[in-house]
Amino acid sequence: MFNVIVSSSLENDRHGTVPADRVFEFTIDPVIAALKPNGQIDVAAVCALPTIFMNEGTTDEVASIGWISKVDLHNKMYRLIYSIDPEIPRMTNADVHEMASDLKLHDWEFSRNHWAVKDVDLFSVLYRRKLSQKLQPTVFQLSKNPVN
Repeated sequence: MFNVIVSSSLENDRHGTVPADRVFEFTIDPVIAALKPNGQIDVAAVCALPTIFMNEGTTDEVASIGWISKVDLHNKMYRLIYSIDPEIPRMTNADVHEMASDLKLHDWEFSRNHWAVKDVDLFSVLYRRKLSQKLQPTVFQLSKNPVN
C-alpha cells in the first residue's frame, strides 16, 4: 500500500496540510477500515507507508516520494510532517499520470486536493517502469534481439 497526497499546501519538502474532509477520498472501504478503525487515523500505520507527494496537475509539476513522520488534526486540517527520500529521483505529475492505471489512480485525482491510500505496491510499479525504460544509444543502433 502507499499514500498519495495531492495538495497545494505542500511546503519545502517538510510539511503541508490536507483538509480533514478529504482524507481517504478515492480509497477503497477495506483499506479505510484498516487505517481508520475507530474513526481515528492509525498514524503509525500511515507513517509506515511510502507516500507520493504532489500538487494538482498532469504535466510538469514535481512529484516526490517520501515518508510521513507526523500527523496532527488542527481545526479542519491535517498537518503533516514528512521527508522526501533523497535516493528516489523526483518525477513529474506526467510521469505519475502515465502509471495511473498501475497505481489505481483516477484522472480526477490529479485535479483535487486529497489524501488517498492505494492497495498497490508502489515500489514494484516504479521498478517495472524503470525496467521498461531502457537507455538507447543515439550514435549507433543496437539489435533488439537478445544475445547469448
